Amino acid sequence: MGEGETRAARTWADEVAQTLRGSKIDAAQGELTWPDALEQLRARAGDGPYTGRQRQPWQATIADLRHAASQLGPAVRQQLEPRLSDLLAALATPPNASAADRIARAARLADELLTQADSGQLLPAAWRDLLGSVRNSAGTDALDGRRELLHVLLQRSQHQADRLCRQLSGVMRDDAVSVQRAQMRLGDLDVAAPLRDIVGSAAGWSAQARADLCERLVAAQPLAAHHVVWHAFRRAAISKMVEEYGPVTLYDGECCVGTCSMTGHSRALYLPRQRPTTASFPRKCCLRGRMW
Repeated sequence: MGEGETRAARTWADEVAQTLRGSKIDAAQGELTWPDALEQLRARAGDGPYTGRQRQPWQATIADLRHAASQLGPAVRQQLEPRLSDLLAALATPPNASAADRIARAARLADELLTQADSGQLLPAAWRDLLGSVRNSAGTDALDGRRELLHVLLQRSQHQADRLCRQLSGVMRDDAVSVQRAQMRLGDLDVAAPLRDIVGSAAGWSAQARADLCERLVAAQPLAAHHVVWHAFRRAAISKMVEEYGPVTLYDGECCVGTCSMTGHSRALYLPRQRPTTASFPRKCCLRGRMW
C-alpha cells in the first residue's frame, strides 16, 4: 500500500463472503451436524433400550444430539419447533427397558426432523443464522458451525452445495457477474449484459440487498437436471486431485481409484454417486484412464 493510501474497512458482507469462500467442508473431521445427529439417533433406536451393552452407545448418541441442538442458530431452532423440544423431552431421561414407546416416539420425531432437513425448508433460516453469527461477532466456532450446517442442508436438498456457496460468496462481494447470474437464475432478468462489459466490476448493491438476493437463491428449488457424465482420458493429466472449469469437474484418475474403495476424509472430494455411505466402491467399476 502506497503512502497516503487507506485500506477500506472490512464489512460484515466481506466476512460472509470470506466464510463462504473457505475450503470445502469435511464433516467427517468435525463435530456431527444436526442431520448427522438425527441419523445416528434413528439408527440407535433400532438397537433397543438403554440397558446392558447399549448403555454407553445410547449415552454418546444422546450427548451428540443435545450438543448438535445447542449449536443451532435461533432462526433454525424456531423452524424446528415444537418437534425439537418434544424430541429433547423424550430423551430427557435414559430410555430404559420399559421405555419402548418413548424410543419409538423419539425415532418418529427424528424421521420428521430429517424430512424437514431434506426438504430445503430450513435453508432460508440457516442463511439468516449465518448472517447473524457474522453481524453479531458470535465467534469462529459458531460461524464454522452455521456455515457447515448451511452446506450440509444444501447437499441434502439436492443443491450443488460447493458451487452455490461460491456464487453466494460472489454476490456478497458485490461481484457484478455473480449478481447478474443470480438474477438470471431467479428470473429477475430477461436479458443479461455481455460478460466482457461487467467482469471485474461491482454491481453497486447495498450489503442488505445482496444478502436478500442470497436468501432467495438458497430458497430456490435446485435445478431440475443434475447429470453426471464420466469420461476417461489416457493421455492427459491435471496438476491437482480435483480441478473445476465452470460446469466441468476433472479428477485425477489414479487418485480416484485409490480412494473410492476406501473410507476416510479423502472420499469427501468426490461426488456422492462415487462414494456410497454403506459400502466401498467396487474397483472394477472405476474408469480406466489418468484423468476423469
